[in-house]
Amino acid sequence: IAVKWIINYGFNKLKLHKINLGVIKDNVPAINLYKSLGFITEGKMKEEVFYKGKFHDFLSMAIFNRN
Repeated sequence: IAVKWIINYGFNKLKLHKINLGVIKDNVPAINLYKSLGFITEGKMKEEVFYKGKFHDFLSMAIFNRN
């Protein structure tokens, strides 16, 4: 899975402390995937993204390198 590869590369090769992502709040399958990988929700921006004719809330998510 690409997201796992990105996390591994970011933490192990680039020595990042934190990886951020953003996702439309209605994209529940993606949010569940990110949570299963260890991401947490850090914030919500109301009506931030205009997509398919309407505004959507946007979630900011992050995972921290605990090694």
